[in-house]
Amino acid sequence: MKRKSTKRKLFGILLTIVFCLSVLSPVAPAKAEITGNDSLANAYIHGLWSNTYTDTTIIAENQEAAYYKFTVNKGDRIFARVSYNNNLAGMSVDLLNSAGIQIDTTANVHDPDSVIPFMAINCDGIKDGQTFYLRINRGTVDPSKAMYVSYSFRNRIRTGSKAFNISGTASNPGNNPYNVAGVDSSVLTINLTNNTQIPNEAIVEKVTTSGTQSPSQGGVRHKIMPSNPGGWYTSIVKNASSGSYNISLSDGIEAKQIWKFKY
Repeated sequence: MKRKSTKRKLFGILLTIVFCLSVLSPVAPAKAEITGNDSLANAYIHGLWSNTYTDTTIIAENQEAAYYKFTVNKGDRIFARVSYNNNLAGMSVDLLNSAGIQIDTTANVHDPDSVIPFMAINCDGIKDGQTFYLRINRGTVDPSKAMYVSYSFRNRIRTGSKAFNISGTASNPGNNPYNVAGVDSSVLTINLTNNTQIPNEAIVEKVTTSGTQSPSQGGVRHKIMPSNPGGWYTSIVKNASSGSYNISLSDGIEAKQIWKFKY
């Protein structure tokens, strides 16, 4: 008996990308050394956290702490990074609210065996123009010695999800004559290279696709291909209307690039 073949079409394709990123703030040229910021009243005025500098602060002999006043906006999730070396063993870092009340503290050293060990403390904005203070404490560091430290503010890891319509219709002539490997449809393409909805350096955490098939039939798997690293990813489930893929952060796939779809 002759096998009947039905031409299928898949349209209204929606590509949804869940991305994750860790972005460093833009770094401005360093200014002169910071001195004299030895109290809340004398705090160095940093301004908005993203006005990032890598200035060196001199904490003078017998000075107990250095203060920095900065602001964040609603939704900002940042951390203050403070330089560290073995000569600074015993110091600590505090986060203060606008009234100067301590809301967090740390003495933990990150990457202690690297060439650039540091301390870090988190700060989350719940309203625009919210004021905080960063305080670097001498702690048990020898009071007869000056301390030299630098600081910067950086974005913490962010996640987001965006959906994109892939224009066009992917047509499939059907599997006749029968091919055990199946028959692929035409290919649709979307270029997200310059898409402003995706942050630069965003890495894909998860990808899904959805669409409408006419006529609706079973045995269909969606496929996608990012231009880098290339190669087709096949949906882990058979479903004409949706696809999900074995893609994770560990693959290091950039979100802002050209994506192709077929089934």
